[in-house]
Amino acid sequence: MSDVRVRVTFAGSGDASGSGGRFQACLHIERGPGPPFLILDDQFARRTGPLVVAGPRGPRQRLTGAMEVFYPGSTGVRRKFDVDVAELCPDRPIRVTDIDVRAWKVDHPRGAPASALRLNINGVVVAHTGDTAWTEAIPRAAAGADLLVAEAYILDTLNDHRNEVDCERIVVTPMPAGLLANLEHAVFETAHDDMTIELSEGARG
Repeated sequence: MSDVRVRVTFAGSGDASGSGGRFQACLHIERGPGPPFLILDDQFARRTGPLVVAGPRGPRQRLTGAMEVFYPGSTGVRRKFDVDVAELCPDRPIRVTDIDVRAWKVDHPRGAPASALRLNINGVVVAHTGDTAWTEAIPRAAAGADLLVAEAYILDTLNDHRNEVDCERIVVTPMPAGLLANLEHAVFETAHDDMTIELSEGARG
């Protein structure tokens, strides 16, 4: 097996209500020595290299708005590093630093545009269904992936379509109360807080 290239940590695996005392769902994908800190932390850590932030439609406005809500005036502070913002558009692959990213529109009725994502990180592929009902975007995002992180609320439908999802491993999250009460009957591998998965290029097969 080749050296570990990518580490995926489920920093949180709970639903929006924090069922079971779990942290809300959050993925931390790390390559190499470690992730960049958030913007304000980097400011105090004397970061000088650029920080790249990618998100769905209107990421710059969303980032600016969020920073001003939590830290009024923070967006006007001069920093020693640039914050570069990339927009993820459905069916239009982009390169974020040296990671190939592709997004697909998925089926979620409320809030910001929801997307399934596929990250190709030096040959290691991590896919995420996003918050969605079953949609044909899921097998497209997951095709040949080392890991698919799948929406737990579509477990039954995902099981019905399992033969369409061609990937090495599936982990489901966030964990709603109903699933937490019946983990022994879970069809797929389930996430837990601080769960870590290490992925290597060429590990498939």
